Amino acid sequence: MCDLRRGSWSILGPERAFIVSDETGDKPGLRRAARAALQAMSPARVALESAAVCRRIIAGEWWGGDTAAGAVMLYWPMPGEVDVGDLARAALKAGRVVCLPRVNWGESQMTPRAVREWGVGLEDAGRGVMQPGAEAPAVNLGDLSLVIVPGVAFDPACFRVGRGGGFYDRFLVDPQLRAACIGAAFDEHMVARVPREPHDARLDGVVTPTRQWTAKTDRNHTRLGEPFHRRQDSKD
Repeated sequence: MCDLRRGSWSILGPERAFIVSDETGDKPGLRRAARAALQAMSPARVALESAAVCRRIIAGEWWGGDTAAGAVMLYWPMPGEVDVGDLARAALKAGRVVCLPRVNWGESQMTPRAVREWGVGLEDAGRGVMQPGAEAPAVNLGDLSLVIVPGVAFDPACFRVGRGGGFYDRFLVDPQLRAACIGAAFDEHMVARVPREPHDARLDGVVTPTRQWTAKTDRNHTRLGEPFHRRQDSKD
């Protein structure tokens, strides 16, 4: 596994547990180190481990089994992100609504739009983002039962570091959103503790090819700056 050092950040593979971080809050440094580690993954390994993440999510508590209802919000993977296509195909086969975010760059916001077939009818939104076209039906946040979230790094407390735009941090704390919000990660994405800021949103869980972490929560996606007295972290 990869052992790659960039200043105070050390990217460690699953045999070595987590990335070891300092406490300086250096998100740009973490992003650089994580991207370098992920570049070492071959396309074949990305495909194999993406499939493993999807299997874990489908078999887990958040998917809901064969009788699950409710819309599923996914993302179109960028380099270094878990390919969640298997989740999309499983949900569509089960008759569930599948949606992807459509972004508004000017307001740093995104809205879920339904897709009828995985990878069909998408348009280039710029900055490497693929999204549903303007004609794709909007999906109400209250209709979502599961949101799968990408990221550059995650930690066992279910915080994440994204690409720096703040889109998911705004989306995840919307009071209309009651869905389970789960990070999809490679083991190379995992860190001991990500740098945190008051606006950072916490996830309900993180799934990698080998492990799963869960943040016990009162379902209101409490911000970092608010009390965590109703949360207890666990891992299996």
